[in-house]
Amino acid sequence: MVMTAGLGTRLMPFTGFVSKPLLPVMSVPTLFFTLDQLADAGVNECACNLHAHPEETRDGISAYDRDMNFHWSDETVQILGSWGGVVTASQSFTGKSFYWLNGDVISSASLKELSQVHSKLKESNQNLEITLLLRKSKPGEARYRKIITNDTSGLVTGFGELEEECWFYASQSVVEKSALDSFPKNKSLDFVKDYLSSAIKRGVVGYAKQKDYLWIDIGSPALWAEAHFSLMKLLEEEKLSTSWKERLLGMNEQVSPLLWKTFGLELSDEVSLQSPLYLGVGDYVWTEKTRVGPRAVLYGSEEHEANLENRITFSGVSVQLPKE
Repeated sequence: MVMTAGLGTRLMPFTGFVSKPLLPVMSVPTLFFTLDQLADAGVNECACNLHAHPEETRDGISAYDRDMNFHWSDETVQILGSWGGVVTASQSFTGKSFYWLNGDVISSASLKELSQVHSKLKESNQNLEITLLLRKSKPGEARYRKIITNDTSGLVTGFGELEEECWFYASQSVVEKSALDSFPKNKSLDFVKDYLSSAIKRGVVGYAKQKDYLWIDIGSPALWAEAHFSLMKLLEEEKLSTSWKERLLGMNEQVSPLLWKTFGLELSDEVSLQSPLYLGVGDYVWTEKTRVGPRAVLYGSEEHEANLENRITFSGVSVQLPKE
């Protein structure tokens, strides 16, 4: 299951008219990177929950172009929270266990490796209910809630404080369907408060550590913009998976280092372009004096300012980015 019903509050005003999973990164809907991750792991069934802009979200997800059969969980009347959403959606699940991922994270972690760790832990602990994928944060990144683990048992034993350079939950896991059985459907439930805290005490939460995989949180306008810059850099360095590389190159072309545009967009020789810069589909109104970039992501621009830098613009809405 992929969680796609969030309100996207931190991404306002953009999520006022587009659901967060469909916001594009290099003109590719964010969720498609997660669906590719699932498809590359051999998954062809996916449940998604719907709340904000439900019809548009369903249509946008259904446009995914690889073999994937979607099941929909309707939360338009009431959003059910991080745990209530998966509990309610599980009515359509057929297997004993399933992948559970957030739709606003781009991750290159190996889901097959995660599944193998879960199966191995399950052999030694028949009561195991969930295995969390962990990632170690890097210097300069945000502070995350530290996950405390026991390397002997392979189990999570508690939570630490918000820290830099710690192992944290990367919003991807393998869950036994039986872990959901005791919870009511169609009720708002929180993953940590209503399930994880008690599950850790019961000794049924495992973990899997993977190193050096791409992990991008599309949680704010600034992070959304940085996702573009990161993927442009990795694409140029040929460090992306084949499926992501083919998808991105099917939509975009490189103008110069860290300067990419969508196919079909004509650029004027009189406009100064400075990288890092991404130019997506949209209407552009520039003059010969306009300087575009650096650190700009534009899906159209009707601005007449002399400088278009440190900003992200989408569907006529523009947000200034903090300077580095």
